[in-house]
Parts: sequence; C-alpha cells; structure tokens
Amino acid sequence: MSDLILNICFVNLDDNVVFSSTIEGHLESLEAVFTRLSQFNLKLKSSTCKLSQKQVKYLGRIISKKGVETDPCKVKDLPNWPKLTDQSEMRSFHGFAEY
Repeated sequence: MSDLILNICFVNLDDNVVFSSTIEGHLESLEAVFTRLSQFNLKLKSSTCKLSQKQVKYLGRIISKKGVETDPCKVKDLPNWPKLTDQSEMRSFHGFAEY
C-alpha cells in the first residue's frame, strides 16, 4: 500500500496556508503558490509570514501533521448552548454550526 500524499492550500483574502504530508510536496506547493502570486503581481508581507510551522490555527481549524481538525475551543460550548427561542437565534446558531 502506498503512502498518502497530501498537498493543500487554503486562501482567504489576506491568508495563505499551505500544508503537505511530505517536505517534497510542501516545497512543490510553495513554489506553485509563489509562482501564482508573482503572475498576478501579488506580494506577501514578510513580517507576517510563518514557514515550517508544526501546527497552525486557521479559521476555527487546527492544521497539523494529523491533518485538519476542528479547534476544540470553537465547539466546547456547544453542549451548553441555550435553547433557541426565535428565528434570529436560530440563524445565529446555524451560522455557527455551519462554520
């Protein structure tokens, strides 16, 4: 059975997160991202760039060598969520749950 190779890039307006299961795949993904940014004359702010992180918290997720997981602090209050009483509260809860 061959090893699973995972290369993923998340982009969200100001954030770019690239992660891979191998260093070779990671370098290829970084090169592809840097090439694409360069093609469109987009720049990265070096003071906010972090490379070779073992774990990253990003949009309610934790990205690590284990993969992408939900950040436990985002769902810890879910069992104690108050009873919903109106449509506005339902929409708010739905947005949270969908996230």
